[in-house]
Amino acid sequence: TYNSVISGVENLETVKFRIYPNPAQEVLTIEMSQDQSFKMLMVVSYEGREVLSLEDNSISNYQLDVSTFPNGMYLLIVSDEQKNQGLKKLIISR
Repeated sequence: TYNSVISGVENLETVKFRIYPNPAQEVLTIEMSQDQSFKMLMVVSYEGREVLSLEDNSISNYQLDVSTFPNGMYLLIVSDEQKNQGLKKLIISR
């Protein structure tokens, strides 16, 4: 239903983080806001293919090596202990 789609989108805004530089070339910094940390981090290509998946309970700042990722657009998804999620568009450009 329409309402469940809207609430799903709202759910993606509950984990606040920033990424830089974007576009990235070699290394991407993922910085969680306040005292948050992520439990799961996933990078998905725009075609829907999972490129990377990491699980950790204590990371609030992370340096991600993207040097082997092909140029293009990706979705970076993080989720916390309560399964709240955040989503950012990531561009790899060299």
